Amino acid sequence: MDLELNQFRSLVGLPARLTADQAAAVLGFPRHDITVLMAKGLLRPLGRPVQNSTKYFATAELIELRSDVKWLGRATDTVQAR
Repeated sequence: MDLELNQFRSLVGLPARLTADQAAAVLGFPRHDITVLMAKGLLRPLGRPVQNSTKYFATAELIELRSDVKWLGRATDTVQAR
């Protein structure tokens, strides 16, 4: 799986929507933290996915979030407090 993520990171152009694994790689968080960030309202999937469906995230929003130092601080505090 790490090889796939490394290959993914090296892509020149990212797709418009990303899976939770890909979103974690873009944001620099472990995959299991994505669920925590969603539960606390700091990260929203696209559309209205049902509980057991694949969640997709907007690449444009993820790129903005990873550049937002305040959001990164809140997200880090949130996953460390669980």
